[in-house]
Amino acid sequence: MKKTAKKILHYIRFKWKKITSFSDIKSIKKTLAATESAVALMGTPEYCNLGDHLIAFAIIKFWKQYFPNDTIIEFTRECCERNSKNIFSILENKPFKAILITGGGFLGDLWPDMQLLVNRIISVSKNSRIIIFPQTVYYKKPYENNAFFSNDKKIYQNTNH
Repeated sequence: MKKTAKKILHYIRFKWKKITSFSDIKSIKKTLAATESAVALMGTPEYCNLGDHLIAFAIIKFWKQYFPNDTIIEFTRECCERNSKNIFSILENKPFKAILITGGGFLGDLWPDMQLLVNRIISVSKNSRIIIFPQTVYYKKPYENNAFFSNDKKIYQNTNH
């Protein structure tokens, strides 16, 4: 097995072990208290799409290469759904150095749950730098009274960044 494939498999195994611990709010708060430079990585997958896991892996690798002193706290999409009140309270009250939103192809009205998650992250994180990694954005009918498109447009226009 090639070296890169081994790293990817190791990452996926490690990630699946971490999901349960990072779903624990106490673990998240303890990690936040122990670091001076925290970065939130939001919306990473727990589902079985290897491509989406590789995107998250690449973002973590990229960030650690250029910002090695930052502590990345990963909030999976499912973690945000299970612990919504606590997670968004943390985002609203903790000044993260940056909030990273995983890349992929989920913005727009094709995957509405993920778009709604991104909208909520942006809405509660007004005092943090938000970086959305490369995305495909798709709306079925963006100009024909699409309420989703209009709402998303307002949210993006109301950001400070």
